[in-house]
Amino acid sequence: MGIEMLEANPDVAYKFFDEYHEEATPEQIADCDAIITYLPSFTLRTLVQAGRLTVIARFGVGYDMIGVEACTQNNVILAMSPRRVRIIVVSGALREGLVAA
Repeated sequence: MGIEMLEANPDVAYKFFDEYHEEATPEQIADCDAIITYLPSFTLRTLVQAGRLTVIARFGVGYDMIGVEACTQNNVILAMSPRRVRIIVVSGALREGLVAA
């Protein structure tokens, strides 16, 4: 995941959510400046008191897990990296195809 890059920079602190919820809670993001995520979802309920949050970077495809309008209303930038997921899906499909052959 590139954690080594974060650890190498003394100006960067990171954390993982202590608990998984299908929808992130406002308490989980209260002290975050940025979030890198695949799951959980982020909705208006999550972002209503976003405070410090500036950006949500989602690795995945589609906008189903992130409330775009909620981000807009709370001045949170939404970034996605669908290419990375496509590479993984294609690799998996090729592997399955080779196994099935």
